[in-house]
Amino acid sequence: MAETGQRIYAGGVRHRTYLGAYLGLGALSLIVIGIPFLVWRWLTTRAERWLIDDQRIEHTVGVLTRRTDSIELWRIHDLAYVETFADRLCGDGRIVVHSGDVTDRVLIIRGMPDHRGVYERLRAAVEASRRANRIIAVEP
Repeated sequence: MAETGQRIYAGGVRHRTYLGAYLGLGALSLIVIGIPFLVWRWLTTRAERWLIDDQRIEHTVGVLTRRTDSIELWRIHDLAYVETFADRLCGDGRIVVHSGDVTDRVLIIRGMPDHRGVYERLRAAVEASRRANRIIAVEP
């Protein structure tokens, strides 16, 4: 958790982010075998949490075993905002984070309400964090 700072977003993801998985598994559930997978997808979506503040991004996943990964904002090299055709149909978007972190070099944040606003606030927070930590981008 963040010790100090202003929180940008904290909470879960929207279920419509995984609409394709729900539809596919729902169709599969017509053949009884898909029902446990549909329930599992629902449980994993309910258990997924994001905490984004002006210091770091934390992603928590897991139903039976929980795992939390954290990336400090000053370690982020680049941010991208992507809307696939399916995302646009659902009114959704993805924030792609490229970092120098060893475990999560590319992190895809999806399922946020007000996804574009979260992207803009995160972009500003990354720049502020890089300035505060005196991080200078070096081009190869």
